[in-house]
Amino acid sequence: QHAMTSSADNSKEQSTTAGVAQQPQPLPALNNVPPEAVPLTEDGGVFKLILNREESSTTGGATTVSNTEQLPAADASLLRPNPGDWVTVHWTGRFFGGPRDGQVYGTTRGDSQGGAGEGVTFKLDNGESLKALELCLPTMQPGQLCRLYARSDYAFGDETDDHSGCCNGSCKSSASAATATAASGRCAGPNADVVMDVELIDWRGDDISANKNGSLLRSVARHGEGFVNPTLGSQVTVKLRGFQILQSPANQLKEFLPSKQLEFELGDTLPPAEGYCPGIEAALCKMYKSELANIWLLDFSELGFGAEGCADLSVPPNANLVYQIELLDFVKPKEVWQLNRLEKIAEAESAKARSVACLTAGNLRLAFVHCKRVVDYLEWDADFQGDADLQAQRHRLLLAGRLNLALACLKTRRFQQAVTQCSAVLEKLDSKNEKALYRRGQARLETCDFDLAAEDFRACLAVNSSNSAAKAGLQRALDGAKQVEQRERRRFAGMFDRFAQQDAKNKPGGDEFAGSDFTIDTWDNSLADGMLSIPQELEAFGEEMPQKKRSGGGVSAIAECKDEN
Repeated sequence: QHAMTSSADNSKEQSTTAGVAQQPQPLPALNNVPPEAVPLTEDGGVFKLILNREESSTTGGATTVSNTEQLPAADASLLRPNPGDWVTVHWTGRFFGGPRDGQVYGTTRGDSQGGAGEGVTFKLDNGESLKALELCLPTMQPGQLCRLYARSDYAFGDETDDHSGCCNGSCKSSASAATATAASGRCAGPNADVVMDVELIDWRGDDISANKNGSLLRSVARHGEGFVNPTLGSQVTVKLRGFQILQSPANQLKEFLPSKQLEFELGDTLPPAEGYCPGIEAALCKMYKSELANIWLLDFSELGFGAEGCADLSVPPNANLVYQIELLDFVKPKEVWQLNRLEKIAEAESAKARSVACLTAGNLRLAFVHCKRVVDYLEWDADFQGDADLQAQRHRLLLAGRLNLALACLKTRRFQQAVTQCSAVLEKLDSKNEKALYRRGQARLETCDFDLAAEDFRACLAVNSSNSAAKAGLQRALDGAKQVEQRERRRFAGMFDRFAQQDAKNKPGGDEFAGSDFTIDTWDNSLADGMLSIPQELEAFGEEMPQKKRSGGGVSAIAECKDEN
């Protein structure tokens, strides 16, 4: 037992020692780096040295901004790319230290290894570039040129890396292959410290516009929490700050909205003086709680203040804007499955009140959302069975919700949905509801179903004969049906005469069998000469036709049945 315990202790000590030995030793910090270079990592693996502070004279893109040194540091962060943004850069890479010190292994500046000076475009923090570049580029502004010193673990790694992003591992096959790979500009090879001259030409945020036309870009400065986005009708708390992108001097930023906090219902129309525009709503629907993002409204987008501008904030018409938005918190309306029947009634009552307010204010888009929510809460009646009071409340709220939803659909030109909602009212709630009949007639007028529209208006007048709007609608339906009939008459007038004339042209003489041997004779009794008379047929065959005798069964019987069939 003592021997077994000693053996176990020895094996444990060996395994512990082996585990310590397997841990990689940290690499030493880079040597011979200029003292003015700024470290980007705590372990001395990456250094950045700014070679010039003059900004490029060419814009290069919507986010290129000149004279950025005049901006405070916090504002200048708007001009720098963030992880997830698309960047366009020029770079020239050399070996740093060792026998190949100073030797160029690749470049993008218009030689045999690159294009015609257009640079290379890739997405930050997507595993498509070196770790050193992903650390350096978020600290740069368009037009800036810097020298980047990178240790091998921040460059192309060692023999354990697959090099799938550069040379697919060809640099590790042999020494000659490594030299050829380095010369091709794809990879400096394993265990190679490098120095790169990097110029940030341009960068763009992620395109979140509905049509992907570049009018709405998002650059995430700080990622949010969770996996849920706010939707229309959510109560949101945000912090906004707005800048105008000036065209002269070249693309400077001018603040028009100091940082302010707003609480509102997403989808509600806020006054422009609050700095709120449609692009903010579209961006918030893509954000997460606690997220901080820079939103660019470009190409004179209508998502900004449009052709009218905002005189209260001194924003001219068709201005390009950038907002810094922080989504502090939001509360989404509860889903149907989260509510019991009493809560469904309460939520439907609240949504009905909001829908009426939105309809009155002319906010049809948000009114549609709230009306739809009333219907979703109360559409299924299984939860309300057995309670007459709750059923009465459900009937009242659902009737109002469907009628208001039909009205919102009419005003937003969703005519088929309006017909559906009115039909649901008439079939399930109230077969003689005046508003449902009238609004369905309106929707059918717009879809040119004049006969059906006339039926709806007549039924509406049968309920209320003094409804002048229904009378006018009925007249419109009758006039429309009459116009359709007249149009069809003109279209098909003389159609059969034209067919006859065309046939006459195709068949000279008008006789289909003219010139042929085929003749049609009249019937006379001479054609029956030689045939048996009816009495002779009865005498010969009897009154019934003879039946075929069947065999006892088997294949022959089946064949006989098939013959008879």
